[in-house]
Amino acid sequence: MYEQPFNPYASNLAAVKNYFKKPRVLVIAILYVLTAIVGIIHSLVSSGSATGFISDLMKYLDKAGLTKNMPPMDMESVNSAVSQSSVISMLPSLIISAAVTLLIAAAFFIIYFKSRNESAESTPSAGVTIMYVLSIISLIFIIIGFIGMVVIAAILFIFSGAVADSIGNSRIVDLGNGYQLNLNGSAVATVMIIIAVLLLIIAAFLLFTAINKFRYYSSVRTSISSVSLQSGGAKPYGVMCVISAVFSAFGILGSIGSFLFFGNSGFSSLTGVSLITILGNILTFATLVVDAKIALGYKKHIDELMYGYNEPTYGGSQPDAAPLPEYRQDAVSTEQNPYSAPQPAPYNDGFTQTSQPNDRPAAPAVCPNCGAPTEGGAFCGNCGTKL
Repeated sequence: MYEQPFNPYASNLAAVKNYFKKPRVLVIAILYVLTAIVGIIHSLVSSGSATGFISDLMKYLDKAGLTKNMPPMDMESVNSAVSQSSVISMLPSLIISAAVTLLIAAAFFIIYFKSRNESAESTPSAGVTIMYVLSIISLIFIIIGFIGMVVIAAILFIFSGAVADSIGNSRIVDLGNGYQLNLNGSAVATVMIIIAVLLLIIAAFLLFTAINKFRYYSSVRTSISSVSLQSGGAKPYGVMCVISAVFSAFGILGSIGSFLFFGNSGFSSLTGVSLITILGNILTFATLVVDAKIALGYKKHIDELMYGYNEPTYGGSQPDAAPLPEYRQDAVSTEQNPYSAPQPAPYNDGFTQTSQPNDRPAAPAVCPNCGAPTEGGAFCGNCGTKL
């Protein structure tokens, strides 16, 4: 039986898998599958309703009296041309959009099921790598779009003054059929400036979101393949998803309003498209909410592992301190202080005398030989006996 090689990243891999095995990852994968299906249905229904939309539009213009001076058209040929052009223009975008959406769904399925696998060899790196690569591609396209939007905004800023001067205070523009448009130079310039500012805000928002999405999946990818856990980009990306979800909610309200408008104005060909649009916006809102929850939850999960108060290094129960020795006043002078530095033992070389000459015993009171009293000397004063 062969031993399995030691994996120095096993603890980090287990920590990441423990988070991404939650049901919310499976939910977002299913949402992406539903989004792809609804997108395909929306494209097909839109293509099929193009001819009906032309007919409804001509009826609407006729009721408004805008077709009096228009030359007669062969509606059959117009509908045929519109139908063919819509199908041709729809196919590339439909294929690319559906393929990318299903690829994202596959990535989340891989992340979820690989994370649920308790085997140490099971890793969600394949799914994370797919999301990492897609975030890089998305970032590249958004950078290109950001540059384009900045250029357009700069053009609008530059020409706003020229437009204001050329139009002047007021100019009447004849639209035909008795319709006229009163233009004001200052108003037109203000509108151009507002559009330019909005373009810059949208461009900055998209770029910031794309950058933090790339950082987020890069952190997950690094956490499962290194000795350090990372969560960079997860929190700002989650916040951007929350903001996008708010705007998506307004999109749902707008699509509902469009559905009611088309139904009441005679554009019956667009009611089916409007219903599918409402469903698509609801799926987009739900996907953004779940994506935000996953990103913000990942940030919290990593922070708890790295800086949590339940870790022994940063807190928790500590071992009881050793009891202090009982204080005894009579032991202060006879025993060594237990908290003082240890004293070196005295050195004995074997030649030093242990007793001093002055430590001899005291002389007896009387001489043991003659019994005469002594005076404390070394010899008896009467008989000279050594005491």
